[in-house]
Amino acid sequence: MPCIEWNDSFSLGNNKIDEQHLCLVKMVNNIYDCCLTDDQDGTLEVLLECLLKHLLEHFSTELELMTKYNYPGLLDHVKAHDEYINQVVRFQQDYFEGKCLMAAEMAKFLDNLLIDHILVSDRDFYTLLAAK
Repeated sequence: MPCIEWNDSFSLGNNKIDEQHLCLVKMVNNIYDCCLTDDQDGTLEVLLECLLKHLLEHFSTELELMTKYNYPGLLDHVKAHDEYINQVVRFQQDYFEGKCLMAAEMAKFLDNLLIDHILVSDRDFYTLLAAK
């Protein structure tokens, strides 16, 4: 069963961003499932790398839009993006050092990334964007 189920409340009205968010939800579910299993084939390493690349691309897209529309919360949003990227890098480092990535810790991070980021932070910007 997926860690997070995509639903219409995640939709922000921007097709490109919504597609990126949907992809993110799928990645999160794959990573969570992988954390619940014995990852002897290196799948988690690949999934974390894909997550990092996707987040960098997604955050770049958001930065471009937020800059274009002079979003007043830009600096705080970028700071949050940096924190998410740094956490994924820490997960990668832990993985490479042979530390066990706990499903609960990963689920908490991923839940925060999806729920807090999409439903709170991103919603603020895209509500403002829709008004313009």
